[in-house]
Amino acid sequence: MVTKINYKKGLSLIELVVAMGIFTMVITIGVGAMLTMFAANQKSLALRSVMNNLNFSVESMSREIMVGTNYRCSNDDVNSIGLADCGIGSGGGSQITFCSSDDKPIAYKFEEVDGKGRIERRIGKLNDPGGECKQGVAFTWPSPGWQSITAIGVDIFVGKSKFYITGTDQGDTFQPRVLLLIDGEAGKEGQKSDFVIQTTLSQRTPDLPEQ
Repeated sequence: MVTKINYKKGLSLIELVVAMGIFTMVITIGVGAMLTMFAANQKSLALRSVMNNLNFSVESMSREIMVGTNYRCSNDDVNSIGLADCGIGSGGGSQITFCSSDDKPIAYKFEEVDGKGRIERRIGKLNDPGGECKQGVAFTWPSPGWQSITAIGVDIFVGKSKFYITGTDQGDTFQPRVLLLIDGEAGKEGQKSDFVIQTTLSQRTPDLPEQ
């Protein structure tokens, strides 16, 4: 009895090399796309965390300014409550001082520290402990002094960020208003995104003449 042998055709060396090359190319493209998506997701998460902090800081500052009174615009530290406009025509100011709703002198400013800009806040103390926070009253700035309210990943462009204040004269036909302009960038090195925030804040307390 004769046994018939069936010979089946297999892959040649050239076909195997081509198949392995195509497989390697597909895997390389797939891994590259996955790594790109992972990096983009990490950037998005980091940026969202920083922007959430910035939004909270700006919202907290805006709320405190709106319920305050006696706005004073300046580019330097002051030690008394006074009224001072600084409209767009005057170039605005880097600092605002005002009386909070609980009669405390409060100040905010844009400041550059170690090459990075930030928003700072501090609380003053009236020289007369039982006095009222109003125009002409003197105060001091006790420790700890200025405190940053923005995250490390936020860089405020101090030269472009301003407070524009109008209508501070009591009894005029304008309610005191603050135009807040914040320009900067957020994120880690190599993953930064620019941002510009602009909002107008109006004093809640009616601006009536002193009796």
